[in-house]
Parts: sequence; C-alpha cells; structure tokens
Amino acid sequence: MIYYQVNNKTLYNPFLAYYESYKSKQPIGFYCYDTEYDTLDWTQEPEESFEQLMDQHAVDLRNRYEKIILPWSGGTDSQTIYNVFVRNNLHIDEIIICEDGSSCVTAHSEWMLKNHHDTTTKITIFRGPTTDFRRIIHYDDIASDGTINDDWIFQNKSDLFKFSPVGSAPFFDIYAAQHYSGHKYAVVIGYEKPGVYFQDGHWYTRQSDIILSSILGRPHLESFFLNPLLNLKQSHLTKRFMKRLNAVESEKLQAFGKIHRRLFDRPRIDYQVQAKMCGRHNELFLGYSETQKIQNYQGYKSIVVDTQTAGLDFAKGEQYLRDAVAGQNSLATNFLKGMYNLMSEPGFVEFLNQNILTAPNSILLPRAIWSKPYNLGN
Repeated sequence: MIYYQVNNKTLYNPFLAYYESYKSKQPIGFYCYDTEYDTLDWTQEPEESFEQLMDQHAVDLRNRYEKIILPWSGGTDSQTIYNVFVRNNLHIDEIIICEDGSSCVTAHSEWMLKNHHDTTTKITIFRGPTTDFRRIIHYDDIASDGTINDDWIFQNKSDLFKFSPVGSAPFFDIYAAQHYSGHKYAVVIGYEKPGVYFQDGHWYTRQSDIILSSILGRPHLESFFLNPLLNLKQSHLTKRFMKRLNAVESEKLQAFGKIHRRLFDRPRIDYQVQAKMCGRHNELFLGYSETQKIQNYQGYKSIVVDTQTAGLDFAKGEQYLRDAVAGQNSLATNFLKGMYNLMSEPGFVEFLNQNILTAPNSILLPRAIWSKPYNLGN
C-alpha cells in the first residue's frame, strides 16, 4: 500500500493531504509499502542479479494474474519490463501505447506492431493530442446527464493533476477496469527508481511522493520496480554506483529526487547513466525518455495560479491546455475550475507557498514528501 496519512486519515490525493495538514497543523506522512519493506534487512544486498530478480518477479506476476496489461512508451522503464516478459516467453494480454503526435512515438508504435512476437497480444494505440483520454480527470465521475463534477480535485483519488497530451497512470487503471473487470488483472507500470542518499556515515534509500502520487489508491496498478527485492537490489546498485563516483555533497547526496530536477540542465548522457545505474535497459530510441521528462517538467512549471484575478487564466505556457480551453473542451474547462477551487482559500494558498510549493503559486511543483528511509549500510 502507498498512501498519505495526516491526522489519522488515510489519503490518496496529495492536495487533500496538504489541506488536512493545513487545517489540523499535523505533519504529512508518506507510506510506501512499509509493511513489506520492514521485513527486509536493507543492509544485505540480494545475491541474485537484478536481471534474475526481474525474471522471477515477472514470472510471479504472470502466475498471479489472469490478465497482464502493459502501458508501453519505449522509455527505459517500460522497455525494461517489456524485455523481461519477452525473454521469459511470458504472455502480455494487452500493450497500450499513447501517441502524443510526435514522430518518435509514432515510430515506437510502428516498431511494436512490426516486432512484437506474440500475435495473441492485443496492441491498443491511442493517437492524436486532442484525444480526451489524455486528461481522464475522472471520466468515471461523469454523471448520467453528462455533467462533470468541478470539485474533482477534492476527491480522495490519485491523479497527475496535469492537463497534458501524455497518458497517465489513472487513465490506464480506469481503462483496464472497463475492459477487464471480470478477471483478476494487473496493469504493470514502471515505477520507480530509488532515492538514495548518504548521511552521517550511512547510505539510505527512500521514495519520493512526487511521481508516486499518481498511483495511490489504485490496487490494480503493479509498480514493477517497487517489488521489495527489486527495490532492495536497485537501491544497492545505486549506492555502489554513487560510491564509485565519490560524489558526496557535504554529508548528503541525492541519487534521485532533488537531483532529478537538476538533470534537465545536464548533458543527455546523464539520464542514460542514471537509468543504467539502477538496472534499466536502453530505451528503444536514445534520448526519448529524457525528452519526455523535460516536456513533463516544463508543463508542470508552466501552470501558475494567479490568485489576484477572478478568472481562470493561469495556464501560462502550456499551449495544449490553452488550445483546449479555447476550443471549449469540457475536460480542460473542468480542469481549470478544479485548480481555481483548490486555490480559492487565501489561508491555504499561503500555507502552500510557505510549506509545500517550490515556487510561489506553482501548484504542480511541490517539494517532495519522502517515505520512511531504510539503512543500506556504510
């Protein structure tokens, strides 16, 4: 289980967690498989290789579920999972590809259609930046008369909270529920690399909520790399890599997390190195993963809520959202209403700016909330 806990309340929506902390003056706890992870000795690296552990986990998933659905982009995470299933001759029931209109992703789709060896696998491709699936904001909450709840942002559900031409984990969860509800199924997703750091003579590993907040409270999403043994192994791989670099900054070094933001100013090779250090395979086309992350980050950064105006014009810089609003797209309008509702209480806005956000009113750029750290030894 992955969830927030504030004032004895279990929450999956980060904004609800922030608001509960604001009202109760209690800290936000972020829990990431603590029950499972507490059973491990994190100072001991598994003897098996990362590849062997991935093979074992993939076989276990195939044996546990009737249906396996793989959202695939050709990036480092999903490509690694795909390779593991293929080399073990494990059937994938459906592969979902979300095209964003770029030639790179179109080439990914063409590659999959041409090269996937199992003709019984269903390959589903969603094409075009105007397809409404790309901002699913609670399609499952649309009323029978077609109206959409503009208080969606206060519901206890996970989401990316970003209107963007990019497929999201909640969409995959909703899609799978619509098509596989009569089966025991799993949507296998590529989360997540560890946050390894050095402090007071010891190395530690933990997870940031920033990426994982999109999958909270969705039990059918299987985070492949958060499997206990895989996370333990990749944490030690990362620790060993960072020790070789001898790159301890003061007494603390972030292998992922805060350094993730800094990689956008670094040469492209850095992302490849960082992915390799925790066991990922090469992406299908070199450079795609980092390009995608840069686009996502720029999209997050572009949404700044102007609390001094009564309008909803705070989609600064995110052209896709601006175009959707201009075209009277109901999902886009509802997205803006939700954000405006969120920021309509001045005291809460002040709390966010002082305690949560990395820049004033940048609603989609919060500081990380970290899970429980585990000691990897010295």
